[in-house]
Amino acid sequence: MTPADCDLRDFAFLPLDVVRLRDSDLAATESAESFRAAVLLWCASWHQLPAASLPNDDRVLANLAGYGRVVKEWMKEREGALRSWVLCDDGRLYHPVVAEKAVEAWRGKLERLWRTECARIKKHNQRHSLNTEPPDFETWLASGRPQGHQLHVPEDKNQLSSETRTNCPQPVPEETPSKGQGERKGERKGEGQGQGQGQGQLLVIPDSNESSSAAAQPPIPPCPVRQLVALFVDRCPTLPKPRIELWKDSQGADAMRQRWKWLLSADTVRDSGERYATSASEAIDWFGRLFDAIDESDFLSGRTGNGKFDLSWLMKRDNFMKVVQGNYKNKGTQ
Repeated sequence: MTPADCDLRDFAFLPLDVVRLRDSDLAATESAESFRAAVLLWCASWHQLPAASLPNDDRVLANLAGYGRVVKEWMKEREGALRSWVLCDDGRLYHPVVAEKAVEAWRGKLERLWRTECARIKKHNQRHSLNTEPPDFETWLASGRPQGHQLHVPEDKNQLSSETRTNCPQPVPEETPSKGQGERKGERKGEGQGQGQGQGQLLVIPDSNESSSAAAQPPIPPCPVRQLVALFVDRCPTLPKPRIELWKDSQGADAMRQRWKWLLSADTVRDSGERYATSASEAIDWFGRLFDAIDESDFLSGRTGNGKFDLSWLMKRDNFMKVVQGNYKNKGTQ
């Protein structure tokens, strides 16, 4: 009665048709104990897979109906509690009314995922001046509900260059200590961008002599709060949008200034072993990739779970570091 992959475990509330329940045969003819067990089974089925179903096992049903391991007591109320439940071909019990509500909720969940995917495509078009057409809802369903798939950008190449070799013919010798002397940030800042040395690293600029460079570190430019807030709104369309006039003087803005200072200071090397950015433009680009990572996370963007996380929450130090370290990446994401 519901799709095999109908999963509403992140839906805390089961819709209740008050008049329909009040006037039902269950309420009119069954005992109070059977009525109580029936409602508990409806609630339990809402978070089963598929939703609105129950296993056809009296030991499990007794536990879900509030009888624990006392199956004998459950059997006294079984017939009344399972009124209207139907045994289907997959061997599970389904309740038609709960299934009706589950199908409506499942479609609403899929529509939200589809709108998020359309917003991602729109954002991609804006960044790269493209006109990729988002799929309509039915087409998106028929194609397997794709989310976060790589989209074309103008610089993409569909095949390797004729000069490209798939394997390096021989190991590249390591740089000798003397060769790197004097090649500081201005000369080497392009190296290592976007590659990362570990999970969650978004922009890495190696800096092997951090102890000597920290003392000569130039002044950190002021944090462009307004620009970063606008970047967040653009890159994270599913999250609450802060109002800059109210937000710029808030504790969240103060926290953002601290994260900005951390990003451009030697503290990044102390905390993570790597330097992430050495200029304001690099730091802004890095924040853009951080917001992209937040948007790609099903948990942080609110596509799964019960919460969506606003910018103030994300700028708190502990939360910020967890995002940077990749703690909220989707399962199976490298």
